[in-house]
Amino acid sequence: MPRLQGKRPFAFFALTRLMAYADTVLTLAVLAPGSQVPLERKAGMIRSVIANLSGLGGPTLLGRIALVALGGALGSVCRYLVGLYAAQQLSATFPWGTLIVNVVGSFLIGALATLADDAGVIGPETRVLLVVGVLGGFTTFSSFSLDTLRLIEANELLYTSLYVSGSLALSLMATAVGIVLARSLSH
Repeated sequence: MPRLQGKRPFAFFALTRLMAYADTVLTLAVLAPGSQVPLERKAGMIRSVIANLSGLGGPTLLGRIALVALGGALGSVCRYLVGLYAAQQLSATFPWGTLIVNVVGSFLIGALATLADDAGVIGPETRVLLVVGVLGGFTTFSSFSLDTLRLIEANELLYTSLYVSGSLALSLMATAVGIVLARSLSH
């Protein structure tokens, strides 16, 4: 393989970073529910994973991509569980799960982005993990669109109107409340 002028090929860089993330995968297995590892140790392991994924010499693009992927997986699983719970506890005929995650996700994105961007309480790697990763996987505007069209196809015009207006109004209000709450707590 020809050497680049003073630079290693990207494949070599990617391989060495992936090898560095191997302990992250093992750590996640230890953190799984039912693990007998004490909570304090799990918290330390999570901090270690975030530091490892962020890169040792400062944040790297690959590290941030890994944080987004890890957070996205967690957010998607949470979205799925909320949807199951809502269907079992409330109703399967109305998309309660999607409505709930959009409203909760809107509140959380308002609060976390404000704490990161305005107050500086949350660092850039944690912001990437939580706002882009977890909340990106958790909130479901694409699901909202599909649910809306399915309600229209089922000729459920009242449900469609309630769902669209409720999602928009409640999500905007929840974002505003999240911003106000975060600003009041950070001052």
